[in-house]
Amino acid sequence: MIWLSTRSRGNWRYDGHNFTKFTNKEGIGNPVIVDRTGSIWFSGGENENGYGGDGGIWRYDPSASPTAASKSFKNFTTKDGLGDYSAWCMVEDRDGNIWVGTRNIGLYRFDGKTFTNFSAPAGVK
Repeated sequence: MIWLSTRSRGNWRYDGHNFTKFTNKEGIGNPVIVDRTGSIWFSGGENENGYGGDGGIWRYDPSASPTAASKSFKNFTTKDGLGDYSAWCMVEDRDGNIWVGTRNIGLYRFDGKTFTNFSAPAGVK
């Protein structure tokens, strides 16, 4: 499966034969990684200023019941310990932690329960 994202036409997946539109869910950004459990992690939207994040990041669990679509998406925001910057990259390490890099400042590790900030406070060199 190949995941694609467009600026104005949403997210798509390609199965080797067909392109299928994935979702129009509000606040979902680009698909960034698929983790070892098969969940797809998406960036959130970006504020008009180009720096701030809009809606954190999202995790989509394809194994969740199709009748409970709202439960298949989990949104992580500043309330969960993320900073207020756009997520630009994500990677999963060998221990299953999800690392999130944000624009300008912000490196976070998600261990499945909490986010830990590894960034220096603003102004510290």
